[in-house]
Amino acid sequence: MHHPQSSLTVSAAHLYYTCPEGVTAKLVCNQKNGKIYPEDFVRQRWLFTPHTDLHCKSGQGPRNLSHTRKDQVLPQGLEMGHTDGEMWVILKNVTYADQGRYCCMALEVKNDHNHLTVVQNSHSHIILHVTPRRTGTTDCTLLDPAPPPAASVPVALALAACILALLSLPLILVLVYKQRQNSHSNRRGQELVRMD
Repeated sequence: MHHPQSSLTVSAAHLYYTCPEGVTAKLVCNQKNGKIYPEDFVRQRWLFTPHTDLHCKSGQGPRNLSHTRKDQVLPQGLEMGHTDGEMWVILKNVTYADQGRYCCMALEVKNDHNHLTVVQNSHSHIILHVTPRRTGTTDCTLLDPAPPPAASVPVALALAACILALLSLPLILVLVYKQRQNSHSNRRGQELVRMD
């Protein structure tokens, strides 16, 4: 029986979080649970690495949480949750040890006679940067680098061509002037030769 490929997708609500030390940070990823098989279930996972330029590794969760044991209790100050539309991790009293890359994953899992198989998965990531504690600041700053609008590239190229044309205009005028002078000198020389 053929099943159409579904679109299980996960995307970060915000890519960069900058939080002062000691505040509570809630990192959120949006998810669309398009399952291939209706009887399957979707499992959410959060992974962590302190290195923002590296990918998260399986089994390494936030605050030393390991996904290898099913009965593991979440570390103090760590909460995880999800709805049909989003998944989140809450870090209470953030410290510099919490700084790094957080990877959110959704896995469609098929249960075939107690044999679990991942059918499809999707993931995204969030970068958390922790700054020194400041009085009065209790919120994180969220940043999403915006891609340039699609029309901006052709406009930039046209603008660059206009600027280049304007800058080379004086050179063209000087070359035309020199050419005219040379042709005028050549004509004068020919007239002198004829006169001789």
